[in-house]
Amino acid sequence: MCGFFGISDRSLIDTDFSDIDERGEISFSATFNPSFFYQSILPVTGKFPGPQVFDTGDYYFTYVGEIYNAPTKGFANDTEWLAEKIRRQDYNFDEVNGQYAISVYDKKNLTITLIRDPIGQVPLFYYNKNCLIYSNTIKSIATTVKTKLDKNFLKRWHQTRHYTFDKTHYRDIKLFPKGLIITYNMRGRALKSRVIKPKHVYDGNILQLLKNMQRSYSSHRVNCGIVSGGVDSSVMSALFKDSLDCYVTTINEDKCWASTDIKKYGFEPRVEIKNDEKQWCEAAIEYIQKSYMIPYTWSYVGYYIMGKAMSPHVKVMLTGEGADEIFGGYDLYKDNKLSKYSRVADGKILNAKYKHQVAKQISKINNVTQTNKYLDQRSFLPCAAIGANLALGMSCIESRNPFLDHTIFYNDAFVNDIGKEKLVEIFKKEFKFAPPKKQGFSGYMNELYNHINNTNIANDSKDISLWKDACYQIMEAV
Repeated sequence: MCGFFGISDRSLIDTDFSDIDERGEISFSATFNPSFFYQSILPVTGKFPGPQVFDTGDYYFTYVGEIYNAPTKGFANDTEWLAEKIRRQDYNFDEVNGQYAISVYDKKNLTITLIRDPIGQVPLFYYNKNCLIYSNTIKSIATTVKTKLDKNFLKRWHQTRHYTFDKTHYRDIKLFPKGLIITYNMRGRALKSRVIKPKHVYDGNILQLLKNMQRSYSSHRVNCGIVSGGVDSSVMSALFKDSLDCYVTTINEDKCWASTDIKKYGFEPRVEIKNDEKQWCEAAIEYIQKSYMIPYTWSYVGYYIMGKAMSPHVKVMLTGEGADEIFGGYDLYKDNKLSKYSRVADGKILNAKYKHQVAKQISKINNVTQTNKYLDQRSFLPCAAIGANLALGMSCIESRNPFLDHTIFYNDAFVNDIGKEKLVEIFKKEFKFAPPKKQGFSGYMNELYNHINNTNIANDSKDISLWKDACYQIMEAV
C-alpha cells in the first residue's frame, strides 16, 4: 500500500520511519528548505519509474493508494498520471475513482496541499500546531510531537460505537477529513479548501459492474482472496478467481462464524489460520503496540493476523468491505429502528453533532432504513476500510475493496437494497447452493479485557464496552 510522512519543519523530526518502511519495498526521502518528505513504495501496478516521478519541478508530491481509472496510454502507472495532473495544478478529483491520500508541496509558495479520497478508504493523519506534520500512519507523528493520549477519547468512543469522527486517541493528532483538498502554510494554517464531489450513477447490474472492474483491481504481484464462507467474500473470490493466486481463511476456535465446510467452495490453494482466545488476544496487543493505533473494530485484528500469515508472498488482498452497508446486509436495516452504528449512548436519538458532521444530506433520505445505510456508509465504512489498510499494510500488503469502487458506492440503484438480495443471487449462481445464514470472522472482543486484567467477566456480545476499555489500557502502556 506504500507509506509516507511529511513535515514542514525538518528540524523537528524525531522518528525512525519504521512504520513507513514496513509498508513498502523501496524507501527514499526528499529535503527542501525547510521541509522534509519520506516515502515507501510497494510496486503493485505497472513498473515503478523511480523516486524522480514525485518531483514535477515546481511541486513535490507524496502518494499512497490506487487510482483505478487512471489512463494507461502514455503512462507506466497511476503515479505517472498523477504526477502530470499535479504538474498542471489540476485539483479536480471529482472523477478520480480510487483509494488515495496525497500531499503536494509547492516549492515557490511554500504551501502543502493534502488530499484524501471521498470514501475515506485510506487514512491520512495530521498535526498542525505551529507546523504541519502528516502521514498515512499515526506512529511517526506521535513519536515526533511527543503527544499524549486524549483523556476524553474513551468517552467519545463509548458514545459512538466504532469511531470518533476526525479526532484520534492522541491529543492534537487528527484524521484528515475524507473528500477534502486543503492547502496549508508552513505553520499549519489552512489557506483554502475544496470538496471532492463524485458523480452519481444509476446501474443496477451489480454482476456486470464487478466483472468490469476485475482488471483494474488485479495486480501483477501475488493476489489473495479472503474466504469466510459468507456472501461478500465468497462472491468476490468467485468473480475474481481468474486473477487470484491464493485464498486465506481464519478460524477462531469455539467462536467463529466461518463455514465449517469451506472446502466445498472450491477455493484453492487456501491457507487456513486457526487461533484460540489466547493467540487472538496476543495479536490484538501486538497490533496496538506496533502501530500506536486503536483498533476501532476487531476486524483490524483479523486483518493483522491474516497479513502476518500471508506475508511476504502476497502483496494484494481483496476484501468484502462495504457490501453490508451498500446492499443492506445488517438485520437492523429490516426494522424501522435507528442503526446501532448511528446511536448515541442512550440509544434513542441521533446526536446533533453527528448529524452535522456526517449526515448533512439527512433531509434528502426518505426513511429510517435509508438513513441508517447512509450514516453507516459515511461513518462506519471508512473506519472499517482504514482498518484493513493499516493492518495489512504492516505486512506490506495492499488492501483493495471492489465494493467501494465509485461505480458501486455512488450508484443510486442500490439505495433501497435490503438483505443483500442481489449478492445472494450471484452466490447461488456461482456455487449452486444457498449461503449459510450467519457467516464472517469473529473475534474475542470483550475477552481481551479479561486477558489483560486477569479477570473472568462474563461476555455480553451486545455490549462492547470492555473491548474499548481494554484497547485503551493497552494504548496507555505503549
